[in-house]
Amino acid sequence: MTDDSSKASLIFAKNKSAIVQVKSPTAEGSGVLVRANGLVVTNFHVIEGAAVDRADVTDATCLVEATGSAQ
Repeated sequence: MTDDSSKASLIFAKNKSAIVQVKSPTAEGSGVLVRANGLVVTNFHVIEGAAVDRADVTDATCLVEATGSAQ
């Protein structure tokens, strides 16, 4: 493993509980849980013009089902 990939693996291991999979009818992507109340940051193209169907964290906890549209 290279030094950079070792660092990336450590960063992931330390923060994997904050990584979120976001799904909408038109796209799918990742996001990061930034607040304990469920606020997730993701790329706009993942949610643009569509309601988010699901947002799941790596431990399979579902954070949300069916939110409003992104503006």
